[in-house]
Amino acid sequence: MDATATKQVAHGLTVGDYFVNIKSVRAIIVNDSPSTTSDFAPGADYIRLNTTTVDMGRTASGIFDTTSYDDTGVNRGFIIIQYVEDL
Repeated sequence: MDATATKQVAHGLTVGDYFVNIKSVRAIIVNDSPSTTSDFAPGADYIRLNTTTVDMGRTASGIFDTTSYDDTGVNRGFIIIQYVEDL
């Protein structure tokens, strides 16, 4: 994430009418080593869900704007989408 300030990740969900059932979206980011995991929120400008992707933007000069987060050959982390199923 050092070289790129934004990232879009396809979520593969059929959102449609169920968009209101989604209660939270968060990301856990792993550094290059991998020796540290961090919640994306402290180093983020935004994390949001739209109909096809989860969009993330990091803060300039924040914790993810370093060479500890620039290896493109590693699993960078996980996106967690929590929702409540209709009854």
